Amino acid sequence: MADELIKRKGLIQQIDKASRDDFIKAVQKVGFLVTNLSSGSHYAVRRPGFDPADFKGFVTTVYADMSKQMKMKIFKNLVRAGINEDELWRGLGLLK
Repeated sequence: MADELIKRKGLIQQIDKASRDDFIKAVQKVGFLVTNLSSGSHYAVRRPGFDPADFKGFVTTVYADMSKQMKMKIFKNLVRAGINEDELWRGLGLLK
């Protein structure tokens, strides 16, 4: 069940406070690559060790004005990609 993926359910309500820039900083802090090939507002998050053009390394896209539901979907994708949940919450500034 997807809800079992997230252990700190009490923080889910606060995810709306996280911005695109918070997500970018959080994933870069744990070594993931963030690219913006089109100079637009969407950024691709990629696993380390993959060429930016290699789709195998693609994890998710982050962008400005994401809805709360989209932020949660992206959070889950990042956890599935191997980022520790607590590190991600800390990187987003929602866990001390």
